[in-house]
Formats: sequence, C-alpha cells, structure tokens
Amino acid sequence: MLIKTPYARKRPEVYASFFRGRRGDRRADYRDFDERNIERLILYHNPACSHSRGALELLNGRGVEFETIEYLKTPPTRADLESIIAILEEPVADLVRKDKRFGELKLKAEDYTAREPVIDLLLKHPELIQRPIVIRKRRAIIARPAEKLSALF
Repeated sequence: MLIKTPYARKRPEVYASFFRGRRGDRRADYRDFDERNIERLILYHNPACSHSRGALELLNGRGVEFETIEYLKTPPTRADLESIIAILEEPVADLVRKDKRFGELKLKAEDYTAREPVIDLLLKHPELIQRPIVIRKRRAIIARPAEKLSALF
C-alpha cells in the first residue's frame, strides 16, 4: 500500500475515491495513491453552467493542470460523494441545487441538510449537484462565484 499519511491510513475509504487515478473507464483504488496525487486538482464540471465555465476559464487562465469530470456524463459514486463531503468547506446542504428541478421533484430543502439524505438524493439525481466543485490538497469548494477558487491557491 502506498498511502503514507496517518489520516489516509485511518480513513482509506475516503481516500480511495478521492485520490484514485483514472485509467480509461477503469478506476484505480487507494493502492494506486502516492504523494504526487495530493497536488492533483479536480473540477466537477457542467459545460451548460456559466459558473462552471467561469471556473474552467479561470483555471485555464492560471495555467493550472487539472482533471475535468463532467458529472452528468460520469455521475459520482457513493464513495466519490462521501469523499467530497468529507473535505467540503461548505455545509453539506450547499451541495444540493435548490433550483427549478428541485421544485419539480417536490423536494423540501430542510430534508437535505444531513450527509446521508444528500448522498442518496445526488446519486438518484446528479443534475442537482451544485457546481462547479473544485478539489485540491484535501480541500473541496463549491466555486460559486469562480473567484472563490483563489482560496485554493
């Protein structure tokens, strides 16, 4: 096992999805983790969203290398969502978009303030994931507006 940090040894299920490498459609697990992946920057992106495009432009403008995950094409797994929530700087309820679609589904915001209901909802309806989510150095932020990205640099 290549995990070297004490926290990662205590919580390998969290680090398993966050630090896994992508190899085509096959995802590696935490055994593929090494210290180089701490610097890896990940953008959960929706090209139809102006805030998400703004974050993409800002990252490209900085010349930062990053991995883009179009979460509507490749929805996050339960482990992915658990990993994001574990390092998210905002309350877990902020991960859910309370938009027109949320209303169409006749959902109530007060039902989605805890970790498990949020994960269950986002697995069933990935279009309700607030975007863009940017992950770097064991920190995750919802970059709305894109200027919030400066907190990661």
